[in-house]
Amino acid sequence: MLANKRMFFQDEKGVVLLIGLLVLLALTLLSLTAFLATTTDLKITSNYKTGEAAFYVAEAGIEEARTRLWNNAAEAIKITDDSPTSADWQYYIGTTDNVTTFFNYNGANRVSSIQAALDYTVRIKHATNAAGEILYYGDSDGDGIDEKNTVVGENIYEVTSLGRSGASQKTIVMEICRVPLPNIQSAVYVEANTEIKGNATVSGSDACGEGSLPAIVAPSEDIQITTQGSAYVEGEDPPIRYDGTDMDIETMIDKFKYLAFSDHKYDYTYDVTMTSWNLPSNEVFYFNMHGNDLKITAQVTGSGILLVEGDLELAGGFIWDGIVIVTDSVRFTGGGTINGALIAGNHVDADVEITITGNPGIYYCSSAIEDATKNRKLMKLSWKEAGMI
Repeated sequence: MLANKRMFFQDEKGVVLLIGLLVLLALTLLSLTAFLATTTDLKITSNYKTGEAAFYVAEAGIEEARTRLWNNAAEAIKITDDSPTSADWQYYIGTTDNVTTFFNYNGANRVSSIQAALDYTVRIKHATNAAGEILYYGDSDGDGIDEKNTVVGENIYEVTSLGRSGASQKTIVMEICRVPLPNIQSAVYVEANTEIKGNATVSGSDACGEGSLPAIVAPSEDIQITTQGSAYVEGEDPPIRYDGTDMDIETMIDKFKYLAFSDHKYDYTYDVTMTSWNLPSNEVFYFNMHGNDLKITAQVTGSGILLVEGDLELAGGFIWDGIVIVTDSVRFTGGGTINGALIAGNHVDADVEITITGNPGIYYCSSAIEDATKNRKLMKLSWKEAGMI
């Protein structure tokens, strides 16, 4: 009996095979696990890539909507909002089948996309509040800061874009609008002591339209506005007022400077004298002087919106149609004309002074302001990635 047991335990034939099979099984399981994990990762990566691609395709749809709503867009592709006060106005970009499938298209305004490489479908409509009232973006209280409201400003467009790439689909909802016009209270708005000397003229009477504004407006009676010599100030009675709305000029400049093309943005850390300047019409020009002086002394004729962070000195027959906005002091000497409006004086700097001397003229001109701002691009207010709609 004992001998049989010894033989049983000493007979180890086949153990190596058994261990080999177990090791092979373990390797097979590890390989299978690695294969499954790799396959899953590849699927996840592929889905992520197509999902990202679909997101960027949806963004492209948003950009086409912005381009086609721009007033300066080519007539062949422009989308015109012919019912700005209608809460029901809508416009679609895409094929009839797609807009019907994704947006329950009812035969409203529709155009095909201007490209064929990307697969997106877009709906544009007026943004409304919970009560169904149209929302605008503008300066409802005149302080130079824009906000959503139901009274004044530019239409807010809610743009929904569905982008597709492979089996993936992404939806982006974005609110866009034209950059609102600045609040023009007068021909000249100042926030510090101002002197009008010599034969200078400041007029609030609309030189190119109907109606009029005060010649000069300040937000406080602590600001001194004086005239000397043959200086002429006229406009809506009284032509000089001290009860204007205090405007946030820095915010106003920040709003418009992003509309300037890169070659119209200037950055100087020292005083600069511009003796020549080749300007296109009705664009935005932005100077960041970092607290230094900008002097324009040439026979410059331009139009649009001129933004200056720093001090501005104008001389030598400077002629501008549109709006000039300056954070700090302004000195306007010799001849020259601003047809539109001048807004000057940083409200946090009590030492700013405005001097207009010689025989320059500043005339409120509604059509020059309109022309200077009509080509405003559409800015992005907010966006979100949405699910299926």
